[in-house]
Amino acid sequence: THYPVKDARGKFGDLDPLFGRAMVILRNPINAVPSYFNLQYEHQNHLPTHSTRGPNEAWVNYRDSPTNGLAYQLTHYENFVSYWMEKYPERTQLLVFSYEDLTNNYSGPFVAERIAAFLGEVNRVDPIAPESIPCVWETIVNYKNVAPPPTEETVSEDMEGTKWQQATPPVLEQGQMMETPLVVEEPDILRKTHADPSSLREGPKIRPYTQKNLADMQAMFRRLSEKYNSHKGFARIMASYMEVVSNTVPVND
Repeated sequence: THYPVKDARGKFGDLDPLFGRAMVILRNPINAVPSYFNLQYEHQNHLPTHSTRGPNEAWVNYRDSPTNGLAYQLTHYENFVSYWMEKYPERTQLLVFSYEDLTNNYSGPFVAERIAAFLGEVNRVDPIAPESIPCVWETIVNYKNVAPPPTEETVSEDMEGTKWQQATPPVLEQGQMMETPLVVEEPDILRKTHADPSSLREGPKIRPYTQKNLADMQAMFRRLSEKYNSHKGFARIMASYMEVVSNTVPVND
């Protein structure tokens, strides 16, 4: 949910008091706001969802809009974070993690373990076995980065069960030496790297921000970090977001 920033059916306000615990997923607005812009661009232009990144000219107009642009979105972002952090002063009832950590190849499975442990603290909730969590993470979160299954013709299985793609050996005459060694190549499925979360969309990936845009984001991160500095995990997320923004080169105003 985006509550209280959004309450699509006007019903969450009645349900809100019933929730004694919550998981909050944060995403760096430097990427979250353009993603939301892309979604709106697709709807306005009757395009399939997650198919198109709007052109940068349209992004700049959206970014600078006083009614729903970046400044407006940052205000709602800060309100959203503050609401959920204030709602659960008892931190054991709140699990905060970032989209970036969840989708990262290294940290993602560990975040999934935290989610399972948090759910397991509730009576009559039985999360999956710890040894199954990496597999579930690969299937649900990292699915975009899994290559198509190799065919029987291109895959052989060694004695330990690891699949390898093999080059077809050349036909040699008796006594002829092979000029180049036979290459045994590890298939792409075993060399996965973190997939672009918006990899299905086509269009510009880099969105221009002005110096003021970046300064506004940094100021918001600092306010939130100072306000909730007792929550170490949250403070770490804010620090990582500040680092990304500080490394972003602004465009001319």
